[in-house]
Amino acid sequence: MESFCKNCGAAISSDDKFCESCGAKNPDYNGGNEVSSNTATVNTVESTNNQYTAQNFNNNTQTTGKKTSGLAIGSLVCSLVGLLVAGMALGIVAICLSIAAKNRMKTYPNEGGKGMATAGLVIGIIDVSFALLWTVISVSSLSSIF
Repeated sequence: MESFCKNCGAAISSDDKFCESCGAKNPDYNGGNEVSSNTATVNTVESTNNQYTAQNFNNNTQTTGKKTSGLAIGSLVCSLVGLLVAGMALGIVAICLSIAAKNRMKTYPNEGGKGMATAGLVIGIIDVSFALLWTVISVSSLSSIF
């Protein structure tokens, strides 16, 4: 029996314990057991209602937005703090977090924050570049003193 995920609206089977799209738990999961005809009727009615909800959900994703990835937020925060404090260390962390966020968004399409992850990546690269430039200038100025 096929129904729709109450979290993201994707089609899921009652044999699936979790939604393949967003990872949410499937409340209609029957543990691989046969479903009685009475339950199947209820599931069919629920599927019809969920299909309407899923269509509305898909049509409203632009207005309601997606759940923002925590990795993307962390990437942006680390890169911005890295501009002020520890450019090299936080820049590298920001780059790693943004790459992880982008990979996670490919796996879970219902997570948002692609722009934040991109901004974290770009600013993280700037952090590392400035830290390397500062290090080179500092070392060259020290060598000219001695």
